[in-house]
Amino acid sequence: MHPLKIKFGPPEHGWMDVELGDRKICASDVPCDSLYELIKAMNNFLCGSDREVVEWSLEPDYERWIFDRTEGQPMIHIVDSEDVRWVSVTNAEGIIEMIAGSLEKCYEKAFRSSATIGKNWSWDFPLESLRCLQKKLAEQGAGGNVGQAR
Repeated sequence: MHPLKIKFGPPEHGWMDVELGDRKICASDVPCDSLYELIKAMNNFLCGSDREVVEWSLEPDYERWIFDRTEGQPMIHIVDSEDVRWVSVTNAEGIIEMIAGSLEKCYEKAFRSSATIGKNWSWDFPLESLRCLQKKLAEQGAGGNVGQAR
């Protein structure tokens, strides 16, 4: 078994490739700001929220990333619009850290200095929210416990 990978591709004309493990989607930037919603969900989950859902628009379909605590165990589930479960990850602490790192790489490569980003993605990159998430991760320590359930 190989380690789980996460990658956010550069946005192009309102679309972004997103890979989690063997699952690859091409997400639209409308109607929702999924990058912001993802970072917000991970922040809330680290603070003890029992359940957070991020929706990715695939036009006309969608995919949900569900951050969930099942019997106190933090998990992440990837569910498509037909309720087919593609990925379930029990190491939520590690995957949140991986997602934050991959979002940082995406920001550096595609958003930070791109003069044409407004033509390729409808939303500003949620950098302030990412910095807040990174701070929480650092405070909890690498591989530390995800916040206690409320």
